[in-house]
Amino acid sequence: MEQYFLISYDITDSKLRGFFFRRLKKIAVHLQKSVFMYEGNIERVAKIEEEFKKRLTSEDNVLIMPCSRSSYMNARIYSGKKPVKVLI
Repeated sequence: MEQYFLISYDITDSKLRGFFFRRLKKIAVHLQKSVFMYEGNIERVAKIEEEFKKRLTSEDNVLIMPCSRSSYMNARIYSGKKPVKVLI
């Protein structure tokens, strides 16, 4: 079953941060610098999570939070002072 996941990371190493940015940019909606919305099943998210676990250091942080479609559709995102419509 498809579900939405908010994925956010704080990674200290620039090369590793760039790796995850490029990886997520291919499969998820880029919301902010290191924040993405992913639509997929729990098995695919588990694979993404395993990839993070293998590469992260003790200084890095990742948030993978499930959210409902209605929560995502009702979210408000602002860039500067202008609201931004996010298409899925």
